[in-house]
Amino acid sequence: MHYFRNELWECKSESEFDVLEEDFATIAAFTNSDFCGPINSVREAKAEFEELQSAYEEQQYDEFKHSFSRPGHSARSRAAK
Repeated sequence: MHYFRNELWECKSESEFDVLEEDFATIAAFTNSDFCGPINSVREAKAEFEELQSAYEEQQYDEFKHSFSRPGHSARSRAAK
């Protein structure tokens, strides 16, 4: 798997992980090689990526929500200014 580590680290979206997994499956089919390890690594990295994305989105939403719940930060008070 260490040969593919760079490709794995370069994935910045779910679709890029999907493409990499498909590429490994295609290579495995054409070469009749066992790519279960690399494919599982892609799946694990994608799952971790999705968890991090979800946590980031939740954090951003919470920050946004709290910024409007403080006194003087409502949409009405902004419109009045």
